Amino acid sequence: MPGRQVCFALVVIALAAPCRAQEDSTSVLPDWTAVGTNFFPLAPAAVVQPAVTGADVTDAHAYFVADPFLFQEKGIWYLFFEATVPLGVIAVATSNDALHWNYERIVLRETAQVSFPSVFKADGEFYMTPETTAWHAVRLYRAASFPRGWTLVSELVTGRDFADPTIFRYHGRWWMFVSNAASDTCWLYSSDTLESGWVEHPASPIIAGNRARARPAGRGLVLQGDRVFRLAQNDTPNYGHAVRLFEVDVLTPETYHENLSPDSPILNASGAGWNADGMHTCDPWWTGDHWIAAVDGQANGQWSIGIYTTPVPVTGVPIEPDAAAGRSMLQSAPNPFGRTTRISYRLSPAPGAASGQFLISDAAGRIVRSERLTPWPAAGSFLWDGRDASGQRLPAGVYYGRAACGDRAATVRLVILR
Repeated sequence: MPGRQVCFALVVIALAAPCRAQEDSTSVLPDWTAVGTNFFPLAPAAVVQPAVTGADVTDAHAYFVADPFLFQEKGIWYLFFEATVPLGVIAVATSNDALHWNYERIVLRETAQVSFPSVFKADGEFYMTPETTAWHAVRLYRAASFPRGWTLVSELVTGRDFADPTIFRYHGRWWMFVSNAASDTCWLYSSDTLESGWVEHPASPIIAGNRARARPAGRGLVLQGDRVFRLAQNDTPNYGHAVRLFEVDVLTPETYHENLSPDSPILNASGAGWNADGMHTCDPWWTGDHWIAAVDGQANGQWSIGIYTTPVPVTGVPIEPDAAAGRSMLQSAPNPFGRTTRISYRLSPAPGAASGQFLISDAAGRIVRSERLTPWPAAGSFLWDGRDASGQRLPAGVYYGRAACGDRAATVRLVILR
């Protein structure tokens, strides 16, 4: 492979997200209750990371951006996030592929800081529950003209320094996890109706005096088989250090119980680069064959936003009928490896694509090796010695190899042992 890195725009993924309504009278999106695939493990998408920074905000001077939430509507992807200008405001970017983003504008500005813009759709209306700690309330907003025109509907609960509320629908009832500003307490509320009637759960607070698991790190997710997940920040040893995963075993109006997932944490400070010092928000979205997630990370006090994915099944990659063995493939052997591994691929050229590219990225999304081939051969292999583009041996850990030609791609997870 060449001794230099190449940054490039890679792979436009056609993302369709079929969803079914909850089995009650309320239609709510996003709805993952028909999805049985886990939204973890996550790895950086093969685009330059971070995907959105404070420098992308054009209608104000933003110190940083954080707290990303996705929504897909009529084939367009929307990314809502906090921009600190210096008070927090809610801004939006748009995309055709959820990988490459165009900044649009600030869509919600209040007299005090707002952040954590959890956006959802219920019975055809768009709602947002941003963090509004200064009001000592969880405030519900509705969009008059999505993605803009957000107006206050009601205050769902009041009287506490509520932080990072996340609302979801489960078994015909609305539920809400919400923390305090100190990040050491998590309360649980529920209601029969969205705009009013919220009551605290008998088991609330479900977390008390624990900064390692209290504060929400994204929306509550309900997957197939009544699997309920709570994402939580690990705010030790520092605020926003990692995203932990809890699976809820029991959730009824009377009882609550959860367990730490063995896959936790699903995001972590990488030690270098844009997310060197922490990661604290994750919003996954099911695309039809894999998950894509908006995440954030910070280094030296500056937050920015990245895009991560779960592995894309190679069976979903379009290929020419006459490609070798009639399928796409990217594999590595041995894997895990200590000194070298041979990466083999079978991926037919995309129509009209003059070249293709191999790249290897680390777990933080940094490209460590790359090679462009013109023209792109449909099959081949190469030997990787676990070194970066400058010839330095890379540390033990997880890496991702990717072969791409036009809109066709395949990915393999690589593990270096030292």
